[in-house]
Amino acid sequence: MSAELRERSRISKELHDGLQQTLSATFHSMESLKKGIAQLDDAMQKRYIRGKELLQRSIQESREIAHRLLPKVIEDNGLYVAMQALVDGLKGPSLTISYHHNLEADLELDKQIELTIYRIAQESLTNVLKYAKAKHVDMQLLLYEDEIMLTLEDDGVGFNAQKVTDGYGLMSMKNRAAAVGGFVQIDSRPGKGTNVLLTIPINLASTDSKKNVEN
Repeated sequence: MSAELRERSRISKELHDGLQQTLSATFHSMESLKKGIAQLDDAMQKRYIRGKELLQRSIQESREIAHRLLPKVIEDNGLYVAMQALVDGLKGPSLTISYHHNLEADLELDKQIELTIYRIAQESLTNVLKYAKAKHVDMQLLLYEDEIMLTLEDDGVGFNAQKVTDGYGLMSMKNRAAAVGGFVQIDSRPGKGTNVLLTIPINLASTDSKKNVEN
C-alpha cells in the first residue's frame, strides 16, 4: 500500500507538472492563432475548432486521471477538508447530504487511511447518485478512542446485498478497508435503502501516523 501510494503520487505529479502544462501551453498557442482563422475556408475553420475542442477534452481528462490517482485535496489539505469538499461537490437539488463529524481541523492520519476513508465515501456517494434514486443521505465520520468509523445511510431503492457480490464497487471497498486493517459492512434490501459502515482501528492509524512523522 505504501509503495502504491508513493507511485500514485509520483504519476499524479508528473501528469500535473508535465503533461497538463504541455497541453495547456499548446492550447494557448492555438488561441493566439484565433484571429487568423477567419481567413481560412469553412472546412479548415471547422477542423481548427474541432482540434481545440479535443485538446480541451484532453486537458480535462488528464486532470481527472491525476485526481483519481491521488486526490490533490487529500495530499494538500488532509481528511478534514477533503471530506467536506466531497460532500459540497456532490450534494444538490436532487440529493441532500447531512454530514456530521467530530474531527479536528488539524487531524493528521496516515495518508493510506485518509485515502481509504475518502475513496470509500466517494464510491458510496457515487453509487447513491447512479443507482439508489435517493433523496437524502446521512453521513457520519466519527473518531473514537480505539477506531474511526464512517457510516452512510440513504433512503433509496436499495438492492439485494446477498446476491450482489461484486457490483457497486463493493469488492473494491472491502479490499481497500482490509488493506489498512479495517472492514466494510454493507446492509441493503430492495425498497429499504442502503447502509454502509466502515471501521478502522485507530491504534493502527495512530501508529502509522507516528511512523510517517518520524520518517
